[in-house]
Amino acid sequence: KQWSRNIGSWSRTHPNSGSGCWGDEKILGEDVVEVEDKIESLVLADHMGVKREISAGTRKIIFFYPKANTPGWIVEATGFQSNQDVFHKNDIDIYGVSADSVRAQRSFAEKQGITFPLFCDTEKIAIKAFGVWGKKKLYGREYEGINRSTFVLDEESHVTHVFTKVSPKKHQEELLNALGLKSTWCDFHRKHPS
Repeated sequence: KQWSRNIGSWSRTHPNSGSGCWGDEKILGEDVVEVEDKIESLVLADHMGVKREISAGTRKIIFFYPKANTPGWIVEATGFQSNQDVFHKNDIDIYGVSADSVRAQRSFAEKQGITFPLFCDTEKIAIKAFGVWGKKKLYGREYEGINRSTFVLDEESHVTHVFTKVSPKKHQEELLNALGLKSTWCDFHRKHPS
């Protein structure tokens, strides 16, 4: 038995769930994608406006961030960029996702030298389906937005690792350690914190 939900160009299944499917009354974003969930397919426009499909075949890291061109995002994105060779040597593709427009994502990618795809989920289809949209608090004010999260998928698109409430400064080391990978970039920043 498994449950699944198809939303536009998105679907996810879980092998250990109860019977039936999510009903239409299910509120998206209530459940964060979990380890063992299978990401059937994901199609979104990247920062160049090209529609891309994330599907089975390679290991992948999909990370969600609140907004491009913010201090936290610069730290997180440049960390992924700096470690891209480590991930690629281990056949792991990197994808960033936010609700920013193609124009905002492209501008940021060009400015920061980001070479991996940044997806533009302006309708929040994947953002809500992955369960990363929710309440946040800043300076005592509550609002809804994207909770910084990372998901690692295996070659068959099963989720193997889930990181929520990600700290941009510590995330690369945490992620690489969980995957059993080594990075000189992380070693350098551990010894010389900014």
